[in-house]
Amino acid sequence: LARHLYYEASLNYARNFGSHAVTGLFLFNRETNARGSNFPNYREGWVGRSTYNYNSRYFLEFNGAYNGSEKFDRKYRFGFFPSFAGGWMLSNEDFFRSALPFVNTFKIRYSWGKTGNDANIARWQYVSSWEKTNDTRPFGSPVTQPGYPEYFEGTVANPNVHWEVAEKQDIGLEAGIFRNLFSLNFDYYREHRTDMFITASDRSNNVIFGADLPSANLGELKSRGWELELNFSKAWPDSRLWAKYNLAFTTNEVIFQDDPQLKPDYQKQEGFPIGQTRTQINSGIIQSWDDMYNGVVLDDNTFYLPGDYRIVDYNADGVINENDVVPYQYSLTPEYSYGFTLGYNYKGFGLQAQFYGVFNVNGQYNWYNEFVQNYNVAYDFQLNNSWAPELGRTSGDLYPHVRYNYYSPKGNYYVWDYSYFKLQNAQVSYTFSGRMLQQTGADQLRIFILANNVLIWNKILEDRDRPMNQTSQFEYPLLRRYSLGLNITF
Repeated sequence: LARHLYYEASLNYARNFGSHAVTGLFLFNRETNARGSNFPNYREGWVGRSTYNYNSRYFLEFNGAYNGSEKFDRKYRFGFFPSFAGGWMLSNEDFFRSALPFVNTFKIRYSWGKTGNDANIARWQYVSSWEKTNDTRPFGSPVTQPGYPEYFEGTVANPNVHWEVAEKQDIGLEAGIFRNLFSLNFDYYREHRTDMFITASDRSNNVIFGADLPSANLGELKSRGWELELNFSKAWPDSRLWAKYNLAFTTNEVIFQDDPQLKPDYQKQEGFPIGQTRTQINSGIIQSWDDMYNGVVLDDNTFYLPGDYRIVDYNADGVINENDVVPYQYSLTPEYSYGFTLGYNYKGFGLQAQFYGVFNVNGQYNWYNEFVQNYNVAYDFQLNNSWAPELGRTSGDLYPHVRYNYYSPKGNYYVWDYSYFKLQNAQVSYTFSGRMLQQTGADQLRIFILANNVLIWNKILEDRDRPMNQTSQFEYPLLRRYSLGLNITF
């Protein structure tokens, strides 16, 4: 049995004083969730906001949130998170209109604020937990005698667990020219996250502590990025043409992750993006037995053969092992994303297409092993492009020799470029008007054909479209859908 209780109260204020416009808001809310006999979850928020606008030229906004979460001890249960924003509409200034009359809209804006997050923090971190073993015995008696269960300390408490805090800044520009025939929006932002929650399993353990270190707010992350949007819109008496293009860049860097201090820098999370791709690096295919014996060997009794990849001994310790795994290229989160939408209307007919793509992204993709689990399956691209001196294929951009029931490390062979470009949506529609619409008795009547996830161009050796976070070859690909629809408004 689930129970959910939510209530809120708010107070709003808005008034104009000539060229001055002022608004205010105060809001309180509280939420309780419970399931069965579990202890309820509680959340509480107190929010205040005020805005000021002078003659549609100068804009100010102040916000403050005082949020409470039952995940923290009383000392840290509530956190205050303020924000501020300001804007200047230069296109409403007389001097600007006189100097640049073809510019319809020109606005600059800036915002700063702090937000709190508790989404990834488990409950009861500020109290210790106790667990019992399967063995029982009376206190002070030999182990062989049955009795009471034995208890030991499980999770070590950290009473100082508190909110994660993100400080965000954004500077933006809005512009429109020639009666907004062309318009532009641009934002540049920076974010600094502190007190990020690191679980006990992700901390560098101290062997003399006697247990896993408690979870703590230790992490730090910096990110930055920008977004650009360009618009075009042109209307005629019977038709309209419009287009929109957007491009976005984002990147981040882990500043602190509680990595072991003596760990080599290339093995740490610090200094790299979240989810940084890591792999051994291959330096080409071993061409002969002499080539094989003159290189660095593996340290786990696995042997090389001619036709295998030569793995780089990155730390130069004379063996190939997990210490030669290094950061490689990008992460699974794209640095760049882009898209554009095209649309055209003529009388009742409408056409629209939406494209989307990403680049500077890669990830591990090891579903193309030959003869997996001793199955008699190998792929054509491996058979036709693998190292095979008997067929004259020994150099160039080749895959390793195809072997049955045999493994050797392949390094960055499994790292694929996850960039793609796709036709996301396409639509054809017709909106009825005039006598035909009057005969139906409806206020509006529109029919359309919509195709979703239509085409994709990528560098992964598949004819299917997968979400980038899929990790199993048994998961369904994204589906291509076609819809026939009818919209009627009376």
